[in-house]
Amino acid sequence: MRFVHSSDPARRLLLGYCLNLHPARDLDEFLRRTSAVAVPLRERLGVRGSFGVGPWMGATVVDELLRSPPAMRRLVEFLRDARLEPFTWNAFPHGEFHSAGVKESVFEPRWSDPARATYTRQVAQLALELVELLRCDELAPRIGGDERFADARAHLSISTHTGGHSTRWSAPDEAIASGLLDSTARDFAKLSLAHGRRVRLGLEPEPRANLSSQGDLRAFWDRARAELRSRPDGTAWLATWTTHMGACLDLCHSAVEFEDDPLERLGRGSHGGVPIVKVQVTNALRLEHPARHPRAVEALLALDEPRWLHQTNARVGEGLMRAGDLPEVRAALCGPERELWLGADEWRTHFHVPVDLAAAEGLSTTFALTRRTLDRLLSTPAEEDLHLEIETYTWSALGGTLGAALGGSDGDLVVGLEREYRALLPILESHGWRRAEA
Repeated sequence: MRFVHSSDPARRLLLGYCLNLHPARDLDEFLRRTSAVAVPLRERLGVRGSFGVGPWMGATVVDELLRSPPAMRRLVEFLRDARLEPFTWNAFPHGEFHSAGVKESVFEPRWSDPARATYTRQVAQLALELVELLRCDELAPRIGGDERFADARAHLSISTHTGGHSTRWSAPDEAIASGLLDSTARDFAKLSLAHGRRVRLGLEPEPRANLSSQGDLRAFWDRARAELRSRPDGTAWLATWTTHMGACLDLCHSAVEFEDDPLERLGRGSHGGVPIVKVQVTNALRLEHPARHPRAVEALLALDEPRWLHQTNARVGEGLMRAGDLPEVRAALCGPERELWLGADEWRTHFHVPVDLAAAEGLSTTFALTRRTLDRLLSTPAEEDLHLEIETYTWSALGGTLGAALGGSDGDLVVGLEREYRALLPILESHGWRRAEA
């Protein structure tokens, strides 16, 4: 969905949802599942023009599309006919994302492995080639004429992780990753020049990654800028880096790290702050005063499942206690740290829950923090082309009251996603943003 600001039509906002919420093991599955969810969702929301989506495809699917013109044509025709606009991409998971045992492996390959840079570059190439094909004269009328596909000022955003999981990260990894990120920035600059549209890479901190927080990313960014400035061609390198690199601000991740003002942590609006490439709009789970709510503690622990990490942080005074996953929390409650964990002021857990969900089973969510960040972001837009992506990918893992409205089918996903959109739309409108096609 496209929005413009009532007081400054030059500024644009795109809102979409991330397609990592359902598997895409091959092109057929991607087309089938996206058709079953995105198309009816667009219709329920009454979007007349193109409807934004954030594709996620594993490395094998991306490689197939780039090597096979017929496969690329199938994807182009599907997006054109369904009026879907792939304005942002998720290049975090390299391979399977919905099978048991993903856990820490979601960070593999690390940014110290050339395969990570290759995959990221291929996603950027695919994103640019698709938009180039979709804005051809013969296709443009089917997706809204001369709207954003014909606007070369609009950028494409891609998200990735910051390097690797902290338990699998070392100083040699960091040194190699620095070089690969540099080369990726240069590749993005070349691709942007060749295709006439800027593509940008957002680094996404996650709890227990090598960079866990927005503050960690800002420190990394400052070090990178200083190193770039020290080079003989430092001015050119710095311009390439800041033009094509930045932050993917995941509001669930920053909430788990108790960063209640993540924009401030990134240095938004200040000289040298980390530019925001995209914002992933999603909530974390929250449990205040766990000692008073034993049933809520059990409800949270019952959400342990075999696919994804559910890092949990507990605020104790001014400090944090950290667990890498829910089984670590359960173990802590059976050991000498039990009273510390139960006596914490609050727990926050990395479990992407729907934007509109307020509370369930004695648990609440971090929506208030999400709303506060969105209010600041939308009221004083520093970005000319702002990308918002709904990223609730855990529908199939929600249980009990949390998942009472959903049985895991595509139809249920459409209903749930519609509720998320309808929770966000009034927030956008309250800050002067209106639908571009309205």
